Amino acid sequence: ITYTATDSAGNTATATQTVTVTESPAINPTITAPDDVTVNTGPGATICGAFVGDATLGTASANDNCPGVTVTRTGVPAGNIFPVGTTTVTYTATDRSGNTAQDTQTVTVIDNTPPVVTPPAAVTLFTGPGASSCGVTVTDLDGTLGTGSATDNCPGVQNPPTRSGVPSGNFFPVGQTTLTYSATDAHGNSASAQQVVTVVDNTAPVISCPANIVLEPTCPSGAIATFADATATDNCGVQSVVRTAGPASGSVFPIGTTTVTFTATDIHGNTASCNFTVTVKTVLQTLADLRASVAANTQLSPPQRNGLLSKLDSAKQHIESGNQNGACAKLADFVNSTQNFINNGALSAATGNAWISTANNIRNTLGCTNNPCT
Repeated sequence: ITYTATDSAGNTATATQTVTVTESPAINPTITAPDDVTVNTGPGATICGAFVGDATLGTASANDNCPGVTVTRTGVPAGNIFPVGTTTVTYTATDRSGNTAQDTQTVTVIDNTPPVVTPPAAVTLFTGPGASSCGVTVTDLDGTLGTGSATDNCPGVQNPPTRSGVPSGNFFPVGQTTLTYSATDAHGNSASAQQVVTVVDNTAPVISCPANIVLEPTCPSGAIATFADATATDNCGVQSVVRTAGPASGSVFPIGTTTVTFTATDIHGNTASCNFTVTVKTVLQTLADLRASVAANTQLSPPQRNGLLSKLDSAKQHIESGNQNGACAKLADFVNSTQNFINNGALSAATGNAWISTANNIRNTLGCTNNPCT
């Protein structure tokens, strides 16, 4: 406050007085922080936190008995990146007299970002040669299938992920099996991804053909051969067994060697084949075998054997010279003589009838008779 004195001549003088007003007792300002904030990290987050801008945080309000209150804020992380969890932000109001008041706001960041699970690549397995089961047993799951991986915006994710869907006994059947890989992060968020394991049956059936067949000719065109079909087994199942080459059983097979082929196909299209031969001997081969049987016989006396061998040798000479009638006559003599030896007990019926059958087969093949093929 300034005081001024003026005399009659107009001269002046001044003096001042200071009046100080203090608060006693002190009166603090009041402050109200913004409402608490809760945010989520959200899908696809790459950091273990969230950006919370000033607009989201809001502004504190302050009042005082005197104007000129200032408000400051502390506790906001750098870049306004708040970590997962709860962060306290403090607001302070200061008046001109240095009196203060504080209020707090909590910022809660919730991690709701699921992990990113990467499954192993799809796997294809094969049953392989000689398999006995319709599938594959995997003894080393990690080595064969892989383990997968998991990443997350926050540390502590389960890695490697857990695997589910493996069949009992680690036996993967032919076809596709889907496995699931799952991981959970430190805040309970989980995710999964799938892997497909494909098992392909490339195991061929096991096929078995009848034994080779050797026949005497029974008519000019050969002889009838009968045989059972081939049999087959397979790790998954046999679709069919069919004759793919050569005449059918019960057909007349020509003189010489004929190959018969059977092919087995399993239910997944794998095939296997086997062969056997049907050999119909020539007339001269059959005659030579008959002669060897007679020559080796010990039931007949040497003169009896020699008589039969002479007839067979003579028949051979006629055949080689193209004299069919001569050959037919000598073979008929052989049949009659053999029958006489059976009748008088010099030769067993089993041996003699076998010789007679062979001689008659040769005769029918030569055209001496006109009997149907057998």
